[in-house]
Amino acid sequence: MKFLVRMTYEKEDYDAFARLSAKVLARGRTIATRLFCILVAAVCVCMAAYITLEGGGRSSSFAWVMAVGAVIFLSMAAFLPLYQAWMLRRRQPAEVKETVYTFKERTFSVESGAGEHEYAYTSLVQVYESEGYFFLMMSKKSALVLPKRSFVSGTPKGMREFLEQKTDGKVVRLSL
Repeated sequence: MKFLVRMTYEKEDYDAFARLSAKVLARGRTIATRLFCILVAAVCVCMAAYITLEGGGRSSSFAWVMAVGAVIFLSMAAFLPLYQAWMLRRRQPAEVKETVYTFKERTFSVESGAGEHEYAYTSLVQVYESEGYFFLMMSKKSALVLPKRSFVSGTPKGMREFLEQKTDGKVVRLSL
């Protein structure tokens, strides 16, 4: 065993993955979703203003509905990463309390309340490293999140060098 990471996922771990997703993985989709929400909010504001100015007060309740819609869509645009983190936490199985990652020379294993799985390093699509985390991407939408604070055996610096060797330099450093 070269490295051992023992952890229980915390709220900030999900938040970190949501930030990674918004910044790198689903950047285009996140930007498009935010722009769509802002556009809909702008249409709602314009309709509310038009109804108020041209309607002479007859349709003020509809103008209020449009104004509330604008606030809702602007809130969605502003809080999208928080919503994504909440969804990630909600999808985590309840029986998964502690997760243990063991990194060996040829494979690494993940042991949790959901069972034990062993993977080859070639199964990693990409590895991202931030100031506090390693994100081992199993696919475009799925990652193993390793907080650097959770290393029991080995160091984060040693882990980066080890992963660079095992993945042919696929470790990408970024700030979240």
